[in-house]
Amino acid sequence: MNNETPNIMNSPAIEQTGEVIGKTPASPSKLGLLIGLIVGAVALVGIVVAVVVLVNSTKKESAFDLAVQKLLSQEETRNTKVTGSIQIDTPDSSSGISEINLTIDSEVVGASLMNNTKIGAEIKLVGGQSIYPEFEGVYTDSGDIFIRPSGLISSISKLAGASYESLSNEVPLIKILGDIDNNWLYTTSDEIKGFISSNDNSIARIEDGSVQCLSKFATSLTQNTYSLTELYNSHPFITATQDDLTITQKANPLYKVVINRDDLVAFSDDFNNTALVKEFLGCVNASASPVDSNAIDELISILPEIYAEIDDNHDITRFYTALDAETYGADVVIDLSFSHPNTVNIVEPTEYQNLSETIEKFMQSASNL
Repeated sequence: MNNETPNIMNSPAIEQTGEVIGKTPASPSKLGLLIGLIVGAVALVGIVVAVVVLVNSTKKESAFDLAVQKLLSQEETRNTKVTGSIQIDTPDSSSGISEINLTIDSEVVGASLMNNTKIGAEIKLVGGQSIYPEFEGVYTDSGDIFIRPSGLISSISKLAGASYESLSNEVPLIKILGDIDNNWLYTTSDEIKGFISSNDNSIARIEDGSVQCLSKFATSLTQNTYSLTELYNSHPFITATQDDLTITQKANPLYKVVINRDDLVAFSDDFNNTALVKEFLGCVNASASPVDSNAIDELISILPEIYAEIDDNHDITRFYTALDAETYGADVVIDLSFSHPNTVNIVEPTEYQNLSETIEKFMQSASNL
């Protein structure tokens, strides 16, 4: 764990005001768990960024709130750089994994969402070995997407206790993984839409209308962010305090996030009645939003403590939280730093394989097993 930030695994839920209610290849299960943990961590980074934006959505006159006003005064989203770590200790040894340490380095061009992201993992196995898979991704302004997994073969070989040569001779799928390991794969946003369309070659048969509906919804969400800000200003359910801090600040003043339950419920009720939510529910064929007062009470009851650091320029420079194994099944510490560079250098790979062709080869090999 990070020596600079004492563990708060056993701390109570986030402070709140208002009433709270109540020799063979590695087994598929292990490989699936590894992939799921890494993919889940990537998704978690996105969630954390969203929470930081939300934390910046109140208008009172503390340094924390001035950071909000600065964010809301931007005519367009600024470039953002995220670095940091996610540390996961798993008490359940049945998975074969005892600890996962992720390092994150990501830059996003705010105006276009062009980005490059690198996530490295150290996965400690129960037997004492460690594996080091990595993932890189690039998204360009033309909608081109490049991904590069690394360390796949060395990780699989360690898990299987066999050399890559023997594995690839026994299992054709291993040979395909060897071909893509540490190489860039290329696809486009349009091609990904094709993967989930209703044609016979798709990986999931979803109606074209639903895909188009969700695409339109995502566009509307981007274009109508201001209306969400106005709604939040009517129910400012996030504030901050510098009292009872249980972690150590690194470089800037530290604030503990406070959730007001009643304001959050009121915000949720109003938000659920917006055209935006109704459009989304129509896309997914749902009659009502699952986010109601009962769901909010359950969420607040398990929320961990959340902290943010604010610099002299009224920018959030750090996000910190910790989850405990008793509640979440693993001890997790998320410690991320944020900055806003003037320039983001997006390097588009010049040598790559086509992702759709790789998937086709993989599926053909899998069908022959």
